[in-house]
Amino acid sequence: MSRAKLTQGPVNRGLINLTTPMILGISSSLVAAVFETYLIGLIGTTELAAYSFTFPLIGALTALMLGLSIGLSSVLARAVGGGDTSQIKRLATDGLTLMIVIMIIAAIIGYLTIEPLFRLLGADETTLPLIVSYMRIWYIGLVSLRYL
Repeated sequence: MSRAKLTQGPVNRGLINLTTPMILGISSSLVAAVFETYLIGLIGTTELAAYSFTFPLIGALTALMLGLSIGLSSVLARAVGGGDTSQIKRLATDGLTLMIVIMIIAAIIGYLTIEPLFRLLGADETTLPLIVSYMRIWYIGLVSLRYL
């Protein structure tokens, strides 16, 4: 197993190597979201209004997934630093399994509560059917969206 060389050489080089992929990933997600919003706006204002209702929920679930990923990365980084290959494999498997189970539970609860939740958020009879059809697909793809 090769050893990471983050403790050798200039600090700025290591930071650039670590942050560049993250910046590109986050930027591409934001560009895709803006483009998706633009395209939905071309379809109609009712559709755009319905899509806008989903932002808080999708943002919260994305934050949950991001938090789980960061926590797992932190634990794995310490295990990699320790050099115990069996512990690394076990932590990676257990961590990914935990993340998938949490997302499956969130997807099931979310799928079953789409209508009441969005009614509480203020969706009316024109936007609710659009929200329901969008969120059903979104919840079905929730687990595979982030881990494949």
